[in-house]
Amino acid sequence: MNTEEAARPGASCDRQSPQQLIDAAAPVFAVLAGRRSVRQFSPEIPPRELVLRAIEAATHAPSGMNKQPWRFVVIANAGVKTEMVARVSREIETILALLAGDEYADRVADYLRNYATLFRSAPVVIAVLYREYGQVIASLLERSNLAYADNQEEAANPAMQSVSAAIQNLQLGAHAVGLATCWMTAPLFARRQLHALLDVEEPWQLAPIGYAASVNNNGPRRLRLDRVVRFIE
Repeated sequence: MNTEEAARPGASCDRQSPQQLIDAAAPVFAVLAGRRSVRQFSPEIPPRELVLRAIEAATHAPSGMNKQPWRFVVIANAGVKTEMVARVSREIETILALLAGDEYADRVADYLRNYATLFRSAPVVIAVLYREYGQVIASLLERSNLAYADNQEEAANPAMQSVSAAIQNLQLGAHAVGLATCWMTAPLFARRQLHALLDVEEPWQLAPIGYAASVNNNGPRRLRLDRVVRFIE
């Protein structure tokens, strides 16, 4: 390696060893591995600055074409949360009535009632909204009236991918500042009723947030890397 190469940023002589990099990143990986989905919350209301810090982490997520298609509605009003639970509960009961007589539906009915409204114990609920936007390749194909464009936009769905990254960042940011979260989609069955209540139009997800009522340090078992990674070399 000549002198010019050695002075260039990123030259091999300037790099830390893989183990040094792994050791330096240990706090980050501790947050990644330590996050848990929590479904029972303490009634203690978290400070606004901690909630905002978690949301700030969400805004650092990558997004297609840097569209940043997300918005966050923080619901701390007890009356609004109670009405959210009521609207989700009514919709679940409507669905269960349509499934009356279905043996499996009857068995899981109580589970569904609880699962769809577990945010009721959270002192704060964050509705994560996203706005759809077009993918460049799909729009070019559509302008050319090419049949290949059919379903390509839906398959890629860059807005959904982007907001999903934001929600994960939100959860990791919350965990890093001592808060607990759970990513929920079951309330989406009542999305129209909730849209009206919260005065929103975008599709959305729910993220209850607060302090965990109890701590489970074990967590679910994760698949080994050799089960989920494949190299093409």
